[in-house]
Amino acid sequence: GNTIPVIMSHAAVNGKPNLNENNYNPVDSDSEYENGTGFNTWSINLYDDEIIRIHKTKGIIGLVFYEPILGGKKKRKGGLFWNRKMWAELFADQIEHIVKTVYNAGLPDKKEIWDRIALGSDFDGQINPADRFATVDQFPDFKKHLISFLRENKYNPYRDISEVNERADKICYKNAMNFLKTNF
Repeated sequence: GNTIPVIMSHAAVNGKPNLNENNYNPVDSDSEYENGTGFNTWSINLYDDEIIRIHKTKGIIGLVFYEPILGGKKKRKGGLFWNRKMWAELFADQIEHIVKTVYNAGLPDKKEIWDRIALGSDFDGQINPADRFATVDQFPDFKKHLISFLRENKYNPYRDISEVNERADKICYKNAMNFLKTNF
């Protein structure tokens, strides 16, 4: 009778509703990635039904700071010369999609999705993080940009403006800590 929380770390979204499990054969073509103007649509990233499952099980999504996973190649064009705000926007796009997916599913506890998003950093040396957030000492600047994005009008249906700073704190560190305290 226990619900096991689903954990997805080092993750991003692909913007697709689901993977047809009966006919498992994700395309994951190079051309799809090369022409990607939004998310990286490859199956390594989360489908919307997986986001909903994580939410329903009170799991957690640790978003990665790895550029090729966060966005399609065309979306990231010229990224070498991007500033921190531009890199933070890739991350904010992920948050927006996760929150919209749960809200659009009409779940009764939809506001709790804000408790299910965290940083899934890749600072173990295996994969290079986004150039502008390559070390933890740059996280305060990331949080500043995240707050700026969360204040945008497109988030109005999903949060009250007075909640922005708390939402950023949760995403940056509180959600991960609370998940560990609750489940481990």
